Amino acid sequence: MKAIELSEKEITYTLIALRRYEKALLEQDDEEMGDTLTDLLMVQSLIKKLSAAKQDR
Repeated sequence: MKAIELSEKEITYTLIALRRYEKALLEQDDEEMGDTLTDLLMVQSLIKKLSAAKQDR
């Protein structure tokens, strides 16, 4: 595991970008998901971790 430091503004911007990407992934057809499912799971995991880190500040 690696530790990184992000400002509040950087966390907020990253969360906005990840949520937009999550929305785009969710809008894809189920038949086209393939590797996109892995991307979706990773994005959702990052959103969860960053949201938790933001609340801890």
